[in-house]
Amino acid sequence: MELLYNFFIIILLINGLFWSLATHKQHCDLGKMLNIKPCFNHGVHLTIGVISLLMAIALKQRDYLSRLL
Repeated sequence: MELLYNFFIIILLINGLFWSLATHKQHCDLGKMLNIKPCFNHGVHLTIGVISLLMAIALKQRDYLSRLL
């Protein structure tokens, strides 16, 4: 099960880094490649990235965070 968690964390990190660090043009170009017509505001892309990174941190630190709650 730990392997599955680690795989999911890596996916979230890659996703978060792309949405957080890529330019708006790169986001829109990816959307065009995936046949997504509207290109959303850059703030939406940044929000997706930050949420993805926070999810990766929360998942990796789930044991510690569960003790805090």
